Amino acid sequence: MSRLLLHIGHSKTGTSFLQALLRENRSVLARHGYDYPPPSWQENEEDNAEIGQGNGLVAAQTPKAMQALLLDRPRPDRGLILSSEEFFPQLATASDPERLGRLAIEAGYDKVSILLAIRDPVSHAASLWMQYVKRAGGTAPLERFFELYTVPDLVLRFLDAYDGQLNVSIKLFNYSRHKAHLTDRLADWLGLEAQDLNAPRAPRINRGLTRAETELQLALNTEIGRRGRILSDALCSALPEVTAHAAYPAKCVQAAMLDRLSPTLGRLNSRLEPDERYQDTLHEPMTLLPQNETNFLSQHQLRVVVSVLGHEIRNLLKSKVDSARETLYESLDGTVFTAENSIKGSTEPERGGQP
Repeated sequence: MSRLLLHIGHSKTGTSFLQALLRENRSVLARHGYDYPPPSWQENEEDNAEIGQGNGLVAAQTPKAMQALLLDRPRPDRGLILSSEEFFPQLATASDPERLGRLAIEAGYDKVSILLAIRDPVSHAASLWMQYVKRAGGTAPLERFFELYTVPDLVLRFLDAYDGQLNVSIKLFNYSRHKAHLTDRLADWLGLEAQDLNAPRAPRINRGLTRAETELQLALNTEIGRRGRILSDALCSALPEVTAHAAYPAKCVQAAMLDRLSPTLGRLNSRLEPDERYQDTLHEPMTLLPQNETNFLSQHQLRVVVSVLGHEIRNLLKSKVDSARETLYESLDGTVFTAENSIKGSTEPERGGQP
């Protein structure tokens, strides 16, 4: 049996780690009959184990893109593996959910196998806000993110659309319960043993920011919008071992979000295995820097900040830009540390991104 295997996220559930695991084990997977093709835009992605968007980003955009990819590659013995967080919102809101199964069958696959990870709402909303600050130029308050958070609604919509389709199977796990055992979850989905897979070279991938880094990033985002990601990308890439600090709003804000989502969470939990169900744990508020914590960055963090900003300033001086229309943020191209993660094709000088 050959399957079309889709790892669809969702976001902030260990996706970067799983994608690093897949791409660094490409040859291992091939020996077991699986094909994990490199991204179409970067054939040598295996050489870089940092954060990325997986190999399914293009295929996730439209059914035509998926069909083109399926027809372009030979059908492997056990399955074709594609991974992208973009699959989740696209599939959850698809007007014709059964089209995915039809495309797979037409391409010669026996069935579609989907791996979906979910996460407890409070920690997930907090993590999404951190990612928004890190990589989208975000400046909106944390509380606003909790007011807008609706990911479980999309999970329910996805399950309603795909669970029960004859040629589609869904493997679901809760990241909040299994974040220390992601390799086991991936291996189980593939029908392999965890020891069959080599651990990623990078011990920690796509870490969050410390409180001091967060405040610095927010200030930079206010000035240059999402181009400010050059700083967070640099810090997380060069110093992956630094311990991040989660940010949580007041408990009343957390509780209000959970109360709003309660009907959806109840419906979902009635369909999930006990170990995978959502939990409504409240976290101690943690936003501003505590008084007993220094506002200063470490020497290593400061070196990264100086390095990345110094590099960009040198580029500006060398460019000899004399047009009034050319501004600082137009030259911050995000290519210093992790070029693969730059916003491809984006030249908009955006400021202060909003969710």
